[in-house]
Amino acid sequence: MSKDGKNLTLRSDDEIVEKEVLTGLFNLENAFAKAIDFSLSKDDFAQAENRALFDFMHVFYIKNNVIPDKETIMENIVIADEKKIDFGYYLDRIMSNSKVTLQRFMIKIDELRDLTLIRTFMDVNNRALDMALENKKGRKVVEMVVNELSTMLYKNAPTDRMTLEEGFDKVLASVKKRQTGDEKIFYPTGYKDLDEVSGIVNALTYIVGRPGSCKSLIALSLAFNQAVLYDIPVLFISSEMTNEESMERIISFYTKIPITKILKGDLTDEEIEDIKKAKDVIGKKPFHFIFNSDFNVDDLKSWITWYKDALGVEVFYLDYFQLFKGSKLDNPVDKQSEYSAISRAMMRLQKQLNVPIVCLAQASKRVDERKDNRIQLQDIRYTDQAAQDAGVVWALYNDEMYNKDKAEKKGVLEISSLKGRKTKVGWAVNLRYDEDTQSLMNHDFNDNFEEQELQKVGLYVADNKERKFYDFIDDDDEKNVIEVDLDDDEG
Repeated sequence: MSKDGKNLTLRSDDEIVEKEVLTGLFNLENAFAKAIDFSLSKDDFAQAENRALFDFMHVFYIKNNVIPDKETIMENIVIADEKKIDFGYYLDRIMSNSKVTLQRFMIKIDELRDLTLIRTFMDVNNRALDMALENKKGRKVVEMVVNELSTMLYKNAPTDRMTLEEGFDKVLASVKKRQTGDEKIFYPTGYKDLDEVSGIVNALTYIVGRPGSCKSLIALSLAFNQAVLYDIPVLFISSEMTNEESMERIISFYTKIPITKILKGDLTDEEIEDIKKAKDVIGKKPFHFIFNSDFNVDDLKSWITWYKDALGVEVFYLDYFQLFKGSKLDNPVDKQSEYSAISRAMMRLQKQLNVPIVCLAQASKRVDERKDNRIQLQDIRYTDQAAQDAGVVWALYNDEMYNKDKAEKKGVLEISSLKGRKTKVGWAVNLRYDEDTQSLMNHDFNDNFEEQELQKVGLYVADNKERKFYDFIDDDDEKNVIEVDLDDDEG
């Protein structure tokens, strides 16, 4: 209803959107705080009951920092007697809906703000026409339209605004957190050579490789090292390997029992005991798995948010990009637009939650057709957008895949940097891998591999009688991080 009493023609889904937003406010932790960050107000609701409900909830939340219960709401909101019973049932329905997700809640807030803007346009347009018909001066009509719409557009402007003074304070606060260790900018990989040039940083990282180039192996190994060696909580989300398949690989490279023996169940009593001992040693380390073959990017934010808040997970691994599905709200016309949207959603998610996200990605077939089969930045399959969205891009190269017996580097996985922000770029690191036990290990090509004694993932054992662990990071490592910011257009 406009101020002059005229009816506005509203979109038919006003009521549905308003109901979903209110449902989220009741059922999602910290939802009201997020709504306030988005400048949501009672004026965004067209339905009088919803407007009154939000207004009371808002005032109550600001005062008490909690959402009111049904009894408190019914006692304080003025509802006509003939509507009270229906309103009570309405409250029961939206307060008991447990299916709402944080991702959908945020989407519905955006939709509600769009609807509010539409209603304002219509209302201002109607009053401007009325003034024009009453022979009011055109300049006055224009000023009224500009002033009112500018106010509305400002209300819907992004809330993450900052002045220079606030910027200084934020940076200084972040530096203090890094000095005290409350905020991490570097997560070690557990591989000496790799950590000297680039650990896992707080960014969206793509690790790109062709099929068979050890993509899943390196992600599992990095996650394992962080959880087991450094007690960093990690989450490994796979759309390809079941949780049990991931665990079989981990057991193989930890115990050095060949993966084929584990898969066949052809184990000696001694090997069974080794697995049981491994469970006792690392079974309680903070490594979490999710397998979902029907992975949808809409669910990713709620999963990562829950594991971050509930279990303290700090680093997230996704296996792998081209098996994910896009948002149900998108209607892509082809693979290019679908995966561009998925990558952009993951980039926004990483920035919003401020956590390292490491995503495996398959390289295009054109890599196999080139003379040099090393991956380039534009080779991520289906989309160039991923290379632009990423803060870091690593490429994998396995010489034996292409040159077989003539390969110069046998049993070697080469990792190179194609793009980096907050890390060094232009480097290449070689790791040894053992196919039988699905193991990745440190390797310096100046050493004789056959004479090295290697045990456990990423560890070099100089003497079997006394295990010596590399101290991969010292206090000065963070000071040596080189800031490199490539222009997205170059990416």
